[in-house]
Amino acid sequence: MSDPIEDYALIGDGETAALVSRTGSIDWLCVPRFDSQACFAALLGGPEHGRWGLAPRDGARSVHRRYRDDTLVLETSFETDTGAVTIVDCMPQRAGPPVVICQVVGNAFVQSYGARELDASLLMIPLVGFLPAEDPRVRGTVAAIERELLVDGFVQRYPTESGVDGLPPGEGLFLACSFWLVDNLVLLGRRDEARRLYDRLLALRNDVGLLAEQYDPRARRQLGNFPQALSHIALVNSACNLSQAGRPARLRADGG
Repeated sequence: MSDPIEDYALIGDGETAALVSRTGSIDWLCVPRFDSQACFAALLGGPEHGRWGLAPRDGARSVHRRYRDDTLVLETSFETDTGAVTIVDCMPQRAGPPVVICQVVGNAFVQSYGARELDASLLMIPLVGFLPAEDPRVRGTVAAIERELLVDGFVQRYPTESGVDGLPPGEGLFLACSFWLVDNLVLLGRRDEARRLYDRLLALRNDVGLLAEQYDPRARRQLGNFPQALSHIALVNSACNLSQAGRPARLRADGG
């Protein structure tokens, strides 16, 4: 059975058009003109009537769509339990037969050029306005950090086993990184998850509300410099981002 008609997005080249569902499936397309017979017609029935689709095999936790500014270039971003990927659909203006472009974008940023390891400092990319949180590379990076850098629900700065810092493995979790993840979740519209993580971070404070530089989830105690200004600055920023006023991360992401 097809999706409700209001759930479709339109791409076209001025001479014909296609309808794309929330799941990334092209369920209606007439070529070469608007009045031609349909080659994809799942909109009128089901998959057996013809469609073209690209989507995660095991389904998605969430789906976000948008048009690139002032275009009919459609981006459908899928977030799954193991990563994120974006499908870009468009129909460029033609000088010959009609063309439908479907591009898969799923790359994530890494610690340094040519590296394979992640680094939680990459969470600063949308927070300083370098790229919007909706950018598929940012979404992919956040998903990868959630998948590979979370320890007991908190964010480690980078895999300490890599030896990139010249130190033995096993340091504590840099608390500011988890606050940065809170800010990214807010920008991605995942406010409930952001609030839960923020509350867990608040619970780590001592009896007078102070935080250290790091936290050891195994020993359940704070580590490193104490009190640590960076931890408290990150706490305040996240509080502003979660509130209805202020929201410095959104202002920076929007160029304000």
